[in-house]
Amino acid sequence: MKLSTYISVLKRAWIVVVASGLIGTCIGFVIYAYSPPKFEASTKLYVGVTAVEGADAGTLAAGASFARQSVASYVQIVTSARILDPVIEDLSLNVSVNELAAKTEVFAPLSAGINTSLMQITVENSDPDLASEIANSIAFNLARTIVDDFEQPEGNAPGQVTVDNIQPALAPTMPSSGSLALFGLIGALFGVSAGFLLTFAVNRLNTRIHTTTDLRNVSSLPIFGGLRLETEARIADRLQEAVRVGTTERSVQNICTHLSLLATGGGPQSFAFAGGHAGFGTTTTTLAVAMEMAHRGSSVVVIDGDSGESRIAKILGLGSKPGLIDVLQSTTSYKEALVGFGQDDMYVLPSGSASPEVTADLLSRSEMTHMMNSMTREFDYVFVDCPPVLGSADALAIAKTVTNPLLIVALGNTTTAQVKACIELFGNFGAQFTGAVLTRVCSQRQYWEHRDTLAAAPGRRRGPGRYSVAARRTRKK
Repeated sequence: MKLSTYISVLKRAWIVVVASGLIGTCIGFVIYAYSPPKFEASTKLYVGVTAVEGADAGTLAAGASFARQSVASYVQIVTSARILDPVIEDLSLNVSVNELAAKTEVFAPLSAGINTSLMQITVENSDPDLASEIANSIAFNLARTIVDDFEQPEGNAPGQVTVDNIQPALAPTMPSSGSLALFGLIGALFGVSAGFLLTFAVNRLNTRIHTTTDLRNVSSLPIFGGLRLETEARIADRLQEAVRVGTTERSVQNICTHLSLLATGGGPQSFAFAGGHAGFGTTTTTLAVAMEMAHRGSSVVVIDGDSGESRIAKILGLGSKPGLIDVLQSTTSYKEALVGFGQDDMYVLPSGSASPEVTADLLSRSEMTHMMNSMTREFDYVFVDCPPVLGSADALAIAKTVTNPLLIVALGNTTTAQVKACIELFGNFGAQFTGAVLTRVCSQRQYWEHRDTLAAAPGRRRGPGRYSVAARRTRKK
């Protein structure tokens, strides 16, 4: 993934990362509370050889070398029963030799890779005073065993090897297992790391598009804005309000501004809105954009190209009327089938009657092309509400008759595979999306702004108008 993708994922799921860090911190505190503190006490021993009076340098060097070589052997016997049994008995410890050996660590430090005459014994215990006592007792018993037993010459001659405790163990003041803050910090680090891993794992498994960054990662289509998807009942209510007062949400205005820029080059302007599957807000977007364009003074016609659902007729309450299918079957003209809607110069062509013929075959006829050409000459904008691209071939047939097919991407619903499939399918049939429009954007914001103020606007007739094209234009004059 790109860096921008990682940043986008973190922005979207920062709460998960923070929550994981807090949970990790709490777990660290719990572990600290239920884990007894551990203290370590250390003592250092020096092993040497007693110098004989009158010994030359060679003899002294040999004695020093012998002491260094002996340290490696002495290290191995520190945790043996020979040393630890007297310690357990002297201090009345309620542990076995193996248990005490497990809490005892001994090593001989090196200097430039060469053995030294030093040994360090470290003992771990939950009681700091007892830890130091055990360490000193081990050192004492080790020294006595080496001097009196292992290195004692025969007869009454004094031993040459000496073992001195050069740094007796002191009771530690701080636990070696770490403080409460350290446990909390470690827990927080593990928690945040787990949160990052969980977030990116879910992101890799979840192929739904949630942001514009997600869409740009799979497509180079320009984005012409975004709109929130509402339920059908609330949309119907708010659409009628918009018709009475002639205004829409700011996000719709932004979409219309982008689409108007496409028309600056002149020529007919027709747009087809198509999503991958049903429920992506295609109809909602088509109607909202059409009404805003009409309110800006443009002549607009909306075509319901989804004959299977006929959602535009249901939302606007047009009932069963002749429409697109009837026009393509030459049983009526599109001018007779158009229905005026609201106070602005906006008209609707319903989907029309059911047909036994395959809808895609009807939409591919020359009658469809002739109708679209006539509409683009008579109206400023023609908007077509298409059926799902991945559900039928109807959207492909419609796309070939308009100048600007637009892909509807519902954030949180549309997947990357669906976007790729729609673009690829259009490309295979010689069509190409001009851009994309997002839905389900800003879910906490109201779909229409200034609703209370606009609802009280005087001089507006409730509900959609019912006029033919000729009568409508006569009334406007």
